[in-house]
Formats: sequence, C-alpha cells, structure tokens
Amino acid sequence: MSHFAADYCNLHIKVNNFRQGDNLPVSISVLQSTGWRSPSKEVCSVDGNLTAATTTVLFESLPIGVPLFLSVTGSVKLADGNSDSLISGLEGYLGSSVSLHVEAIRTRNNNKQSQQRQSWNDGPRRMERQYSIDRHQSSNKSPVNNNVTTISNSLSTLEKKVKGAENMQSELKNQLTKILMDVDAAKSSSNTPDLFSKLQERIVNLSKSPLFNGNMVNNVNTQQQQQQQQIPRSNNNNNSSNNDSNNNNNNSKPYPTPIDRKMSVQSRQRIMKLDDLNSRFNVCQSEFNGLIDTLRHTTKHADRMKIKDALSQLYGNLEKLQYVEIDSIVVGDLQSGQKEAKEARKRLTKQVTNLLNAVKDKVKQLST
Repeated sequence: MSHFAADYCNLHIKVNNFRQGDNLPVSISVLQSTGWRSPSKEVCSVDGNLTAATTTVLFESLPIGVPLFLSVTGSVKLADGNSDSLISGLEGYLGSSVSLHVEAIRTRNNNKQSQQRQSWNDGPRRMERQYSIDRHQSSNKSPVNNNVTTISNSLSTLEKKVKGAENMQSELKNQLTKILMDVDAAKSSSNTPDLFSKLQERIVNLSKSPLFNGNMVNNVNTQQQQQQQQIPRSNNNNNSSNNDSNNNNNNSKPYPTPIDRKMSVQSRQRIMKLDDLNSRFNVCQSEFNGLIDTLRHTTKHADRMKIKDALSQLYGNLEKLQYVEIDSIVVGDLQSGQKEAKEARKRLTKQVTNLLNAVKDKVKQLST
C-alpha cells in the first residue's frame, strides 16, 4: 500500500501486565489541534479489544504540519502516566512507528476517562494533562526498539527528500518545456531566426541531462507537429459547418459559445490546497501565541520544560509544513492561475519562515 510521504503512523500498543485470556475494550482516537483557544478535532478513531500483549493499529491520511494528539480510553491507561493523560507529539512519528506502553485497568467501572475528555477543549486545559510521547518512548525504550525507530526515522527523512526531488524534477521539466516553446515561437516570428540557434543548442544540451530522460526536445517537437497537423483539419471542419449552418439558418451559431473561465480547474485545485495549508499555518501560529502567553504567566520549571517540548514539536511541524507540503505545490505548469498561486505560496513560505525563526529563538532562550 502506497502512502503520501509521512502521512501515516503504525501505533504499537503494548500491554505490560497482559494476562492470557484478557479481552480489554479500548477506544483510540487521533485528535488534531484547531488552535489554542478552540477544541481539538477528532481526525479518526478505532474501537476494539486488546486480546494480545501487542496490538498494532495503522492510522492513515493524517494531516501534516499540525499538532496531533492521542487519546486512549477504556480498560487501559498509560504505563507511566495518568489514566486521563492526553498524549502529545504524535506528528513527530508520521511516516514511521511508535510504541505505546499501557497497563490494564482491572476494575469494573472505567467510564471516568470518557467524562474527562471534555476537559481537553482548549490549549490551557490540554497542557494540564498533556503527556509527551517522546518522554514516554524514552522511559520505555529497549535497545532493539530504539534501533528500529532510528532506522525508521532515517527512512522517513529519505522519503521526504525523494518526494521533494520528484517535485523539483517535475517543475524543472515544465520550465524547460515552456522555454523551448517560447524560443520556437519567437524564432518563427523573427526576421533573424539564426539568432536563436545558440539558444536552441543550449536547450538541446540541457535536455540531455538524466533529469529530463534525454528526449524532452524530441517529445515537445512531436507534440507541436501533431498540433499543427490538427489545425488545418479543424479549420476545414469549421468552414463546412459554417456553410451548412448558413444554408439552414443564418442567425444560428455552429457551435456553443465556450464557457468563459478566469481560472482552470487545475489552478483552482492548487490554490485550494494552498488555502488549506494556510489554515494549518494559522493553527501553528495560534499554538505558538498560546504557549508564549502561558509562559509569561508561569514560573514553574516543569511547566517551562513542557512548553519547551511543545515548542520543539511545533518547530518540527512547521518544517514539515514547509518542506513536505508547501514545497510540493508546483506552480510552474499553471497558466491561468500561476500568478495567484505563486504569490500565495511565496507569502505562505515567508510566514512559515518567520514563525520558524521565532520558535527557534524561544527554544534557545528556554534552553539557557
């Protein structure tokens, strides 16, 4: 099964005190932050029974670049946390695996947790019960699991780089095709076509790069020839249709009037994607503002360290938002909406960069 780069997570639930014959009902939810002052939104959830010491749950199509939380309710609790802990930092394990160590609660009444979930409806309340999955991993890791996690994270980094390289290759191909067509058009309308020979020679040499599979120029020329061959036939058909139409009804039109669209469907889709990424950035900005406001009103070392961890995770979210999502939006091949999409991507990149620098400075300040 193929996945978009780093949009999934394998969650390994390990019951430390599992007994043969146990049948532990649980509900596992992935929550997404919608801002510091607003309730978290449930992305997906799984209900089932734990009947083995280790159970793996695959979460797919998770949003990239925003804080993600885990909520586990039912007949288990975190092995080193409270039963009503909200587990933060899941986004740091997208594209890989993470282990969650739990303990069975062997009492009849386990309904208290579902009632506690409503107390997580905004940033300040989340921080009260928030428990970092990174700290959980550190306190429960084994040498073997640590090696697997390290290799998995390295592979996720490579997947991200490959995806970025593929997007860049596509954009370079589109740019070269456009330049080649511009040169051909300028040459055909120029009184001195020889002036363009050197430009064409440079394009041919550039197209021999392995990035372009060595045959881009031939492919573009073939497409242009096919288009030119189709034009005369199209004109003849139009003339024939016009003559027939004039004989039948001089006031009628041979073809429907084309729909006047200011922007193509492809351009609209890219701009809608950028709008979605801008909404994710706004969530990150809201989380940052809330964390800084909380920092101003606390002097407890534990709270400051928790805020530092949250800021570090936020930095990772912003990096993924930029390098995995925003950089994957190609605008070079667009026509009608290229200017709008290019400006939106540039503006969003600037906002993310500024927030990255602000988060980095604050983490550095808390580390001293």
